[in-house]
Amino acid sequence: MSIRIKLALTLAALGAGAALISGYIGYHNAQESLTQAVWQEVRGVRRARAQQVEAYLRTVELHTDTLSEARNVVDAMDEFRVAIAELNRGGVDADAKRDVEAYYRQKHLPALAKAGLAPVAVEELLPRAPAEWYLQWRYLAAAGHDASSYARVLARHDPSFRKVTARFGYEDLMLVDDVTGEVVYSAARQADFATRLLSGAYRDTGAARAFRLACASTDPDAVVITDFESYGPALGTPQAFVATTINDGNRRVGVLILQLSTAELDNAASGFQGWANDGLGQGGDTWIVGADMLMRSNARHRTGGTTILKQRVDPAMLGEGLVTLADGRRLVVSGGPVRVAGLNWQMTTWMDAAEALAPVERMRNKLRLWFFVVLVAMGLIGVAISSVLVRPIRELVDGARRVASGHLDTRVAVRSRDELGLLSAQFNSMASSLARQTQELQSRNRENEDLLLNILPAPIALRLKSGEERIADAFPEVTVLFADIVGFTAMSGREGPAEVVQFLNELFTRFDELAQLHGVEKIKTIGDCYMAVSGLPVPEPEHAQRMASMALDMLDATRTFSLSHGKEFSIRVGLNSGPVVAGVIGATKYIYDLWGDTVNVASRMESHGVSDEVQVTRPVYEALRNEFAFESRGEIEVKGKGRVEAWLLRRA
Repeated sequence: MSIRIKLALTLAALGAGAALISGYIGYHNAQESLTQAVWQEVRGVRRARAQQVEAYLRTVELHTDTLSEARNVVDAMDEFRVAIAELNRGGVDADAKRDVEAYYRQKHLPALAKAGLAPVAVEELLPRAPAEWYLQWRYLAAAGHDASSYARVLARHDPSFRKVTARFGYEDLMLVDDVTGEVVYSAARQADFATRLLSGAYRDTGAARAFRLACASTDPDAVVITDFESYGPALGTPQAFVATTINDGNRRVGVLILQLSTAELDNAASGFQGWANDGLGQGGDTWIVGADMLMRSNARHRTGGTTILKQRVDPAMLGEGLVTLADGRRLVVSGGPVRVAGLNWQMTTWMDAAEALAPVERMRNKLRLWFFVVLVAMGLIGVAISSVLVRPIRELVDGARRVASGHLDTRVAVRSRDELGLLSAQFNSMASSLARQTQELQSRNRENEDLLLNILPAPIALRLKSGEERIADAFPEVTVLFADIVGFTAMSGREGPAEVVQFLNELFTRFDELAQLHGVEKIKTIGDCYMAVSGLPVPEPEHAQRMASMALDMLDATRTFSLSHGKEFSIRVGLNSGPVVAGVIGATKYIYDLWGDTVNVASRMESHGVSDEVQVTRPVYEALRNEFAFESRGEIEVKGKGRVEAWLLRRA
């Protein structure tokens, strides 16, 4: 038989074997790759939605604090308090008692029963003070026109407060007397209006708890938030509250309570119902889960009503990757925390595994048919090939399989001098060459990776290597450091170029070691200026603490360096915390840089600072006041910013 026929038969056999091997490997690689890709996508959605929920709740807290300091809120609290006192000096009208009691018996109690709540004695709900009787008579029992001074105060302030609740999606806005706990104003005017949160029927509710926590805080700017729980005035629907004290200078005049909107929270958790756009298919969803494993958001496919505090979540859904639930369902999930003070919430984003891996199932069905065809063909070819050819061909196939799986040291025996023997020799030569080239390529890849890691942070370098072209991220809270050598220009004029470069290299190398020690990211050096940031590219809750410790260590390192080199010099350091935008710029010489007002103010803190000191802004002071010592500099004039408060950082 000629070598041509031999080669034809051999290629046919190798082709069939290669098809089988590649199909098998392709299927498993596709399954693993798709599973990993789906999980990465689900995890990305969960992180984005968690940040959106955190941002929404932080916005609510800031808005609550801002409202409590507004002049109209302070004035309204004082005016409502005076109007309530005037009503309390009067008596209780018999008609008011009759109508209010009828309201509770005929409207409120039946509504509570319909909602499935436990029965409440009407005496527990009835008002106590004359003002409470009067206001519930006029505004809950709907008993006619109100001609009191309270009505005049209400006419002045109610429109603006209702506008706030409508614009920001709050269920209610309440003003509460900080001494008696009396709800002197309610935009929604539910059954909790004109009741006392300290001693009334709703003393054990989330609203009362938020009120007591706000009153107990020694910080006038503190904002408290309570978790969801069933709320009687809202007919048992789950409600969460945000509260803070209302202060007029150093005088506390009351408490502001906002009732959160579940619709706004659901929008933040679902990306405004953007499940399909997020790649979650027809059934995937994102849920907020409490410590009791009950939902704190509404499910995408709920059958009716709310799932908040109603639907229990399988603990496996707070895991990562492909999981199997207690009911047998297989899901691709990603769980993680929602970082909001006062709330022990988790978030899970999930997708049904069958829907996520449907392309792999279709591919498997096709491969089954293809495998059957290939196996039949290989059987026919095997019958035709003589025993003489089987052995060297099998050795070549086995060698090819081992090389394909990464065993580049594989060699086959050369058993003949014909074309098949030459092919075996060429195979061995190819395997040797491939092993050398692979080793060289791996060595070059390691060198390139090391070089890239010296230029960019590791997570950014990984994203750049993966093909991401535009890397730009917004970070809501980081701490930026600027440091500058005092008198460096004069010093460099007295030294030669080599000495100047060596001096900067040694000092900044020590700073780099401190950055690595404290988990801080060095951004760049500009001349004798050193810039670093804490809290990115991986968010860090204790970014301010880390940067403060590094700044103080930089002062110590500079003093030690100055003494060891016999030179008198020092550094100025400035810190500021806040949001920044970070990204990679450049097409050939990459640089990872920061932008934003936070960066500008940090630079001003350094340039307007004090030699051998760390100067910080209010955000840094507020974050570290309980862990470090500070010396106030009062307000300093900062170019482009005007008067800015500043402190000098000290070790505790």
